[in-house]
Amino acid sequence: MALSPKPRFSRQELLALLAEYLPRGHEGVREISEQLGLREHRQFAAPDKTLIILFASRSGSNYLGQLLSSTGWFREINESFRPSQLDKIRSRYALADMHDAAQWMIDHRGTSGAFGFKAGFNVLVSAAELGFLHEVLERAHIVLLRRRDRLAQAVSILKMNLTGRTHSGQPQDRILTDDDYDAAAIAFQMAKIDEVSNQFADLVQRLGKTATILHYEDICAQPEQHVATVCELMGLTMPVDYQPKVRVQVLRDDLSERWIERFRSENPGL
Repeated sequence: MALSPKPRFSRQELLALLAEYLPRGHEGVREISEQLGLREHRQFAAPDKTLIILFASRSGSNYLGQLLSSTGWFREINESFRPSQLDKIRSRYALADMHDAAQWMIDHRGTSGAFGFKAGFNVLVSAAELGFLHEVLERAHIVLLRRRDRLAQAVSILKMNLTGRTHSGQPQDRILTDDDYDAAAIAFQMAKIDEVSNQFADLVQRLGKTATILHYEDICAQPEQHVATVCELMGLTMPVDYQPKVRVQVLRDDLSERWIERFRSENPGL
């Protein structure tokens, strides 16, 4: 465990900055703060190496997280600071508060060598409100995870919203058919993907950080090479006997292909 360099941003400064990216602004920050319910802010004990993966929905974050965990440097890379996850851990282990739940995440999802978490803006706000983000930001490494095929990503998001199925190990609430196709919803999700990607890039710049951009399709084609890239970025040794242990499966199916082809034929300019 290492002491962080002197933070460039205070906790409150980070929260004010992140509020600019939330649809509900400062009200959204307040709601997350209320969910955490902290009465005091205490310092965290964390490994020297910290990884933050910023991602839009359906960009392969579970896949990348499991590839990285296969190195042994991380036990699990997840949205560890999401209030609902923290609350489950707090209740399960009878911890005093959400700070202790967050420390549990660091201790049990990281290792003595590294800790990583993935985040959208709500999870970043939670990490900031907890006080963790400003403690590690100066020494943290940031990956922007993107997907080259925005249309396939948008279709995947729409299917997720309709079925409630976020990963391959989860049952879906209902079976979709071609009648569920919604061109307007797909176009909306494509625009939202672009917006979130641009917001993440803007945030990284305003934080005075640099980020490594990785694309889902490239990771699928050369998983070991991209894991090695992240290890090199963080100053971690890539295992010589690396064996990826991935539990997730591709959710794209024939219905996805039909929706993609239909959208392309109806919107040749997109």
